Amino acid sequence: MTDYPATRDPSFQQGGEQAAWQTLQSFFQLRGKRYFGSISSPELSQTHCSRLSAYLAWGNLSLRQVYQTLLEHWQTPGWKRSFVAFSARLHWHCHFIQKFESQSDMQFYPVNSGYDRLPRVTGELAEKRLLAWQQGQTGIPMVDACMRSLQHTGYLNFRMRAMLVSFLCHHLEVDWRYGVQHLARLFLDFEPGIHFAQFQMQAGVTGINTIRIYSPAKQGEDKDPDGSFVKKWLPELAHIPAPLVHTPWLLSSMECLMYNFELGVDYPQPIVDLKHSYAQAQELLWSWRERPEVKRENYRLLKRHVRLAAGKGGN
Repeated sequence: MTDYPATRDPSFQQGGEQAAWQTLQSFFQLRGKRYFGSISSPELSQTHCSRLSAYLAWGNLSLRQVYQTLLEHWQTPGWKRSFVAFSARLHWHCHFIQKFESQSDMQFYPVNSGYDRLPRVTGELAEKRLLAWQQGQTGIPMVDACMRSLQHTGYLNFRMRAMLVSFLCHHLEVDWRYGVQHLARLFLDFEPGIHFAQFQMQAGVTGINTIRIYSPAKQGEDKDPDGSFVKKWLPELAHIPAPLVHTPWLLSSMECLMYNFELGVDYPQPIVDLKHSYAQAQELLWSWRERPEVKRENYRLLKRHVRLAAGKGGN
């Protein structure tokens, strides 16, 4: 039997039922008031999101306990928008777990089989791109900062998780199955029912969900406007001011001298041209969505997972 150290890593949330209830109470007493305006920020979300997902995944709290606590506080003045947003995510939690239970092979195969032959890079190029993504060495600051933050804390907010998947699958053209296990190992709140369904949604291989191709540079400028999150996790860029810190490849020679920075030495060259990879992914995904085999699968998926409205075949 292997003996594991009893010391706790302070970078990770503390486990256990007592810590779970303390986290729940602090959310409804103070932290959650700014939930609605903070859920998309990689920095603010660490404080103002509920941080309950790990406790739900590990069984320290039940979803029913969380929802009942939400109802008890529902009329708190000034919290309405945050509570509505939070309530929606609790419902999504159950929805995705139920989908996984009814189609558990989504861990290995696209839920829409029409995407089985979606063109992806292979061989040495795929391995090189995957490794750079895994190690936070892509040369795209927001991507690398998110990956390094996740490696050290086990936590990342939903939007940035979606961006990591989008970047891997759309910009780097790597098959979603090469990345899904890596993030599963990193997420402290890994829940199969949510993870595999969400990963496929963001990878654009369901056929029934909106295609979202995130621009990491724009996400950085919008969600980390002062660059504090990027600079925390990429200290090699700490001396570059925002918004330039999100696009160091655009620095002029004079700016590089001014900030004592050399691209390709102090920080990697970008692994892809974001504008080119964005346009390429957009053209591929939207054209693939119109293929007959994808549309046939869409009908099957909607019939299986979506409740029909009254008057449209429902009972």
